[in-house]
Amino acid sequence: MGTSVISRTVLFGECDPAGIVYTPRFTDFALEATHQALSERLGQPCIRALKAAGIVTPVRHSEIEYLQPLHYDQLLEQEVAIHYVGQHSYSFVVTGRVEEKPVYQASISYVTLCQQSLQKTPMPLWLKEVFQSLQA
Repeated sequence: MGTSVISRTVLFGECDPAGIVYTPRFTDFALEATHQALSERLGQPCIRALKAAGIVTPVRHSEIEYLQPLHYDQLLEQEVAIHYVGQHSYSFVVTGRVEEKPVYQASISYVTLCQQSLQKTPMPLWLKEVFQSLQA
């Protein structure tokens, strides 16, 4: 299956008075895109599915490269792909584009924890298989 493309329109409230997206919103965009891509593959909200399996997945690391300004009312298309799958963690790469031009690129790593103890827990096989469907 490969990557997922998550589209959204930039809202007025996400921008400064000049109509340019506030810098911290890019992190929200990328996180939301990874959650939506995973939810689509699971056929249900991913946070709910992971919690039902006794897993929570906080962000371990994120970084973003800003390539050009993003403005109010632009259609942002975000390509989401799995970059790495380990025993206790996984990483996505998200590339945001407007009209085929790159706007940002993000890398987000999550760690799998037991919901009760909040200690690292091995990733279930079914989740690894879902991630394989998102590899570029």
